[in-house]
Amino acid sequence: MTTQNQSGFYYIVLPGDSLYKISQKFNVPLKELIAANNISAPYIIYPGQKIFVPRTTPPQPPPGGKVYIVKKGDTLSSIAKSFNVSVDSIVKLNNLSNPDLIYPGQRLLIPSPSSSKQ
Repeated sequence: MTTQNQSGFYYIVLPGDSLYKISQKFNVPLKELIAANNISAPYIIYPGQKIFVPRTTPPQPPPGGKVYIVKKGDTLSSIAKSFNVSVDSIVKLNNLSNPDLIYPGQRLLIPSPSSSKQ
């Protein structure tokens, strides 16, 4: 699996994700992604699964923004309200294809309140 000094981060698999899509999203060779996670053929992953993405850093929030880890019971609406930003701004910043589907453990970028209210 991974070693202490290997750079990378953990990504929570979302519905519709595949190892190929994740490798493309983070510009990591597919073979490295598979090897880093000890996944064997037929390379099945599932929503909510934690995948290590090697040799890269996670996307960072814009200036004044934050990173939020989704908790059980969260909705985009409740998250947006707690950070005083719009749901739409969170959806756009995170390229969410289905705003009604977020998962505990999912990492969301939160815009700064001033940039969200444009």
